[in-house]
Amino acid sequence: MGRLDALLRWARADPDPPEYVCQGCEAGFDLRYHVCPECGGFCVGRRQPTGN
Repeated sequence: MGRLDALLRWARADPDPPEYVCQGCEAGFDLRYHVCPECGGFCVGRRQPTGN
């Protein structure tokens, strides 16, 4: 079962996080919206890069 579980975790992993994120509800999108379709907020922008 260990190998099957590892394969399922790998298959479910999202390799590329969404490029745009709502600052209000933190929903992620691949397209840029002027109004968040999830919460109706107006602060949808590019995801901030994470520091390594």
